[in-house]
Order: sequence, then structure tokens, then C-alpha cells
Amino acid sequence: DYYERALPVYKIKKSNSRDLAVIYENLGAVCLLMNDPLSSLDYNYKSLSQYNKLAICGEEWDISQLKENIREAEDKLGLHVVVENDKYGFADKDGNKIIPCVWRYAKGFSEGLAPVMNDDGKTDYINYHGEIVISNVNGNGFPFHGGIADVMDDISHYYIDMDGDYVGCGMYFDSDP
Repeated sequence: DYYERALPVYKIKKSNSRDLAVIYENLGAVCLLMNDPLSSLDYNYKSLSQYNKLAICGEEWDISQLKENIREAEDKLGLHVVVENDKYGFADKDGNKIIPCVWRYAKGFSEGLAPVMNDDGKTDYINYHGEIVISNVNGNGFPFHGGIADVMDDISHYYIDMDGDYVGCGMYFDSDP
């Protein structure tokens, strides 16, 4: 209760602070203890994102417990890709559909987001609730690693961050010598 009441204050007053990361992490841990892995993952990935922002500024923290909590919550939830009538969605480890099969293609979750192809042939990134967090990325989006995802289209290869912002480009290498 105290963390939930403190959260709006820290979002405004200390939006780029370790304190906000700790509040998210603590809320995630409480949700995990209360057997609510979905909420735990939401909070833990917000915490991880906050720690990643701090790391860019040169600050480093021990996030080993946070990563362990994420692994435990993901294991409890057990989301995996399922296909029904040529559409992709996600089910939990008991086979219950958690995210409906409405996508042209889907890849697994990584860092709290899963790349899915929409009907326009563009990539959306969805969270564990099936909500679109990043929409209409041009090209084939890949899972996030270290807060960055590869995107490839017919002529280019570039990277986006977890806000969907362009952060750099890559190169194609022809497989022929």
C-alpha cells in the first residue's frame, strides 16, 4: 500500500531516480509473493527500464535479485506462442489463451515485450496483457536484448529502444563471399 501511494509522487518528482526503480522493484516483488506474476512482470520491467536509463548515465546497481524475480514470474506465467486458424497469440503454461490469436506472426517475449506482425505487415510490440506498447514499426522486428531491438526491412537494418525510438542503424552482410 505504501509503495502504491508513493509511486505517483516519485513518477513526478524523481522520474529519473534510483528511488523510482526501487519502488517498481519492490512492487514487483510483492506481486510475485502474492502469486500475481503478470503484475510482477509489469513492475519489474518498469524497474529494469529505469535501471537501464540510470546505467546510460554511468550509474550501475546490483540488479541480480530483480532479474531473478523476473525469471521466476515468467516461469510462473509460462507464456508461449500458439497458432489458431493461421493467427498467432499466446497461452499460459496450462494452455489457457492469455492473448488472443489475432496476429499474422509472433515471436516470444523478451524484456517484457513480444514482437508481433499486424495486418499491415508492420511490427507491433505487445506487453503481457496483449496491449500494444510500440506500434507500426516498419520491417520485421526482433526481440529486445539490453533494451534494444533489431528491425529489418527490405533495404535497411536499424535498432529501436523500448520506447520505439530509432537509436541507430546496422548493415546487411551478404552471405556470399
